[in-house]
Amino acid sequence: MANYVYEEGAITAISDIVQHAEEDKENQSGNCDCSLGFSSLGRIVRDLWGDKVKNAKRGARAHRRHVYLNLKQIQPSEESDDNHSLSLELSKIRLPENWTRVEDNANTISFVRLEKWSLDNRRVSTTVAVSQTDNNTFITIRTHGCETEVPNVVLGSMPLAKQIGAVFHHIDNSSFCGGFCLSEGESLLALADCVKGSYRDLSAESIEQQEVVYFSSSCKIFSSHDGRCSECKNLLRSRNIKRQIKKNVQAFICTATGERKT
Repeated sequence: MANYVYEEGAITAISDIVQHAEEDKENQSGNCDCSLGFSSLGRIVRDLWGDKVKNAKRGARAHRRHVYLNLKQIQPSEESDDNHSLSLELSKIRLPENWTRVEDNANTISFVRLEKWSLDNRRVSTTVAVSQTDNNTFITIRTHGCETEVPNVVLGSMPLAKQIGAVFHHIDNSSFCGGFCLSEGESLLALADCVKGSYRDLSAESIEQQEVVYFSSSCKIFSSHDGRCSECKNLLRSRNIKRQIKKNVQAFICTATGERKT
């Protein structure tokens, strides 16, 4: 999906995306054993663009096709940098404002941006880490103690520098998952598989107001229309279900005890 970007008014046939993914897979000479179907494509599109990109039908009745609205294909460059080192290959990237390049080692380069909020009095940063192992390249996005790897099928066959540019574009045009808060006195003790911290908006004039924010340890980083990713929504839903069950059990015990006393 690195060959595609959000553009209002654009229309792209879903079958074309699947076909291009299969062609990319064949061009990789068997290095990738993943395949892209319509359902998996739908999940990827929702994770990347949320409600910005919509599924629709276009065309005459006899030739109607399923398409994505507001999604545009970009043409990959014909240049190839396969013979260059990772450092040299990524030196061509024009960093967006506020991003800094950090060369961790010969096989790993990170791009870091400081955010305008903190957790537990530590300013949060967003990292796009690029690592190479043998002939495989992995791009990982990390922030607020969580990370998500950009799937190979999303990266496509574009040159690596353009892939990173597409990731920057996605970050700039997406909203981060905001996790969720609980009422005072409540906690997630029964659900330890989470990341939490005292949140502070560093851009606010008042620095006294803080609140505890929870994230799933499997947080997808990017949010959907309601401000949370699917994993954090599932964590909150599970917590609410457990809470309701506990209330029901307590109510039943009180009722039963009362009946015995009478």
